[in-house]
Amino acid sequence: MAEAPRRWSRWLTRSLLVVAPALVLTWLLWDQVRFVFCARQLRLALQTQDCELASDLLDKLLAIRPSALQLHRDAARCAWREGRFDKAVEHLETARKLGLPPVELNSEWLLLQSQGELNPIVEARLRTLIDSPPASDDPSWPWVAREALLRAYSQAGRTDDALALAAELAKLFPDHWRVHRLAGEVLEKVDHRLASRAYEKSLEHKADQPKLHFWLALFYARQAVPLKALDHLKSSKRRPDSDPEAAFIAAWANYQLGNWDQARGTLELVLSRGKPQPSALALRGLLELEEHGPEAARDWVAKAEAMAPYDRLVLDAAARLAARLGDQARIAAVNQRQHEQREAIALMPQLQKSMIELNRQANPDRTARQALALRLGETLLRIGDDATAVQWFQSILADDPKHGAAHQRLAEYYQRVGDHEAAARHREAGGLRQDKQ
Repeated sequence: MAEAPRRWSRWLTRSLLVVAPALVLTWLLWDQVRFVFCARQLRLALQTQDCELASDLLDKLLAIRPSALQLHRDAARCAWREGRFDKAVEHLETARKLGLPPVELNSEWLLLQSQGELNPIVEARLRTLIDSPPASDDPSWPWVAREALLRAYSQAGRTDDALALAAELAKLFPDHWRVHRLAGEVLEKVDHRLASRAYEKSLEHKADQPKLHFWLALFYARQAVPLKALDHLKSSKRRPDSDPEAAFIAAWANYQLGNWDQARGTLELVLSRGKPQPSALALRGLLELEEHGPEAARDWVAKAEAMAPYDRLVLDAAARLAARLGDQARIAAVNQRQHEQREAIALMPQLQKSMIELNRQANPDRTARQALALRLGETLLRIGDDATAVQWFQSILADDPKHGAAHQRLAEYYQRVGDHEAAARHREAGGLRQDKQ
């Protein structure tokens, strides 16, 4: 009987002698093993132009090897392609310190620079880089250089030129998911229906794109296609119980389906977290209108109208409430706003074309550009696109920090949405009197 414990002890000792060194070796080489595994995944992500996945992998690889020059260059490219320009600058600065050759460094800086400013000189240099790549052994260059110019065209409002480059990419890389995604991003600014088709096409080739699913969820909610909205919301991986934006889409879709109790419960999550958006207030008004009548809806709709009188959901709620009340004066006022909105929508292509032509000039007239940007912003306010309107007003101030009209429009906007501090700052910066609100 005593022999059994001894045999067990000898077996355990031998096992430890084998296993222990293996564990120590694995611990010592773990970073190397992880690096090799992530590097393989990175190569595939870069080959498929999946910058979102590549960026995550590059972060992991740089945590292991922070002085890997090539990784910093790739990280810079992925960063600006995903709209994270500060990160791109950081990685390029690190690549410069690590010794990236000047010719390559200048080319990478040009790609990044084009995302903030497109002028005839930058455009010509990018075209030269497309035709004569600085690193002929870089397989991603034909794609990256064209994408940089495409995005620059889109940002400058040159939609036709951007779509022409998307078509060029489509010939080089047929049926590639990113080509359709880029086309969708360009079309977002001019036609949401066309953008939705491009995004759906992209998802056919690569289904796991949460950002596109979320955009389409909101699009289909606006188009009153609730089942599609809910399907895309689910695929976006954003949870209504913890994400106010997702909760609003879920509430809107359920309202359209007639699931009012579910819509109300989800909407409460939105209204209870922070400052409510006008669209959420309008949706609450619509729910009250359906369940408790016009008097219960009146205050909710009034609050929404005060904040965003041209928001489409707000206008819809105001029109329905006015009809239920039979208030002819209110109906006329809502009809007038809807008419102004239709006129603004019809005017936008002309204004965008004028801005494109102005930006194509070698030395655009500053005063003319500021006047056109102001008109674009005012038109977008009537369309209900406050966020883009604010960007145009801010672009004027970036060129002329003392532009009184731009400060006034921003002061009026911030006063309307309840940001009184921002409104006061713009009134002061623009030399406006307190009563200009």
